[in-house]
Amino acid sequence: MVGSPLDVSNVRQRASLLLLNGVLYLGFGSRNEGKYYHGLLVAFDARTLQQVGYLNMTPQGTHGGVWQASTGVAGDVSDGELYLITGDGPFDARVKNFGCSFLRIHPQITAHPDGSIARVDLTVRQYFTPFNQKYLSDIDLDLGSAGVVLIPDSRQLVGGGKEGYIYLIDRDNMGGYDASGDHFLNSFKAATNTYLINDAELQNRKPSSPAGDPPKWLKWPHIHGTQVYHRFPSGRMFLYLWAKKDYLKVFEHVGARSFILRHSTKDLGLLGVAPNQGMPGGMLSLVADPTVPDGGVLFPSMNTRGYDSTYGAGRLYAFDAMTLELLWQDGWTGPADAISDREGRRREGGWKTWPAGRAHLR
Repeated sequence: MVGSPLDVSNVRQRASLLLLNGVLYLGFGSRNEGKYYHGLLVAFDARTLQQVGYLNMTPQGTHGGVWQASTGVAGDVSDGELYLITGDGPFDARVKNFGCSFLRIHPQITAHPDGSIARVDLTVRQYFTPFNQKYLSDIDLDLGSAGVVLIPDSRQLVGGGKEGYIYLIDRDNMGGYDASGDHFLNSFKAATNTYLINDAELQNRKPSSPAGDPPKWLKWPHIHGTQVYHRFPSGRMFLYLWAKKDYLKVFEHVGARSFILRHSTKDLGLLGVAPNQGMPGGMLSLVADPTVPDGGVLFPSMNTRGYDSTYGAGRLYAFDAMTLELLWQDGWTGPADAISDREGRRREGGWKTWPAGRAHLR
């Protein structure tokens, strides 16, 4: 695709932009849930905006979108490696089909004498694919409905998707694929459909879906966007998550591999903070002052009208990042200044946090 125009007739840009080492990376997934498309990671020279490389996630198949509910591809400034999670699609590493997989991608950058970028060759260096990848793809339980978080000062990453599981993965030994059982540092059921708490199907993980089994993806507590991971100056490390049809949850990362549920809005009995009823769940951002040992504010934004084909009204909250004390919500009079009376219409993504301590919502 280098040197030829990008054909967007059956794909659209689904992930936010990543700028790394002079290259702008864009992720593409389906346009209107079409049947025939390829997930793409496309590279552009950031100065000239010329297309200089691409990676097809399913060259011998279809699907495998890079959407991540608007979350951008993750990049490591220390080595230039890229990390993402793909959506529904076939998996076969022999023919480079990587549907429903965590990918570590190496960009080999070749520059012109004037410093502009001539080409970027993108290669999958490592991957992790769950044992039930086919089942996830069969019933539209994208693994790639959320993005990757690179854990600071480590070689670990976390991520999860529509099934509601969080995976902790070693970036240097991601685990590959094993139909008999997964190989990772840790995985746990982080999200629960609070409206179907005793549903047997939600508890039974299958390797594949029987022929003719209808998609039931709406039942699962999808994780959308990206979880927030924060290391407080005191040394405590928290993972924040607000999945579809679940309560806001805070997990503490203890030791090398363990996560312990510390708080949830259910356990704290917070009035007016019920489990959300539909897409996409709570989209999160955290703002913190590094001089305050356990200080910080978590800002979730969510659609309050449940899932339908149109955009719904939204609500914005502010919580103490350490204790999960509710500081403010729109339409509520409390100690924090009101940001807005109505946050507007929300479906996917939108938070950006800047070093100056401001969180921006689109």
